[in-house]
Amino acid sequence: MKQKPIIGVTGPDKGGLAAWIMTWLALKRVGAKPVRICHRKPYDKTKLQGLVIGGGSDVEPVHYGQESLGELIELRSANGRFVNRLISLFLFIFRIVFSDRSSQGYDPDRDQLEKHLIQYALYTQLP
Repeated sequence: MKQKPIIGVTGPDKGGLAAWIMTWLALKRVGAKPVRICHRKPYDKTKLQGLVIGGGSDVEPVHYGQESLGELIELRSANGRFVNRLISLFLFIFRIVFSDRSSQGYDPDRDQLEKHLIQYALYTQLP
């Protein structure tokens, strides 16, 4: 029996449940074993066969050479057929219900964790 590849998925210490569930489902569907990685729940990176940097809170702009501009909210209009709009609405509501927004918008511990994991992935050519 072939072993399932272990795919690390980064996320926040609090909240992020909707994003985690959707990513978990997607990875399970393709035969992977998803593992949630956050600052309070680290994982041995040497056991990973892949890495997903989860979305969510903003990355502190100083990490990419910019100044903090405050919180920016981006609204995207739904395109496509009715079913796509219905799914988008469901996911939007699901995300609002299960989200936990911090007042600052940045998570420095998560930024540091993800920066370290990205450097490791680049060095070891981890997908």
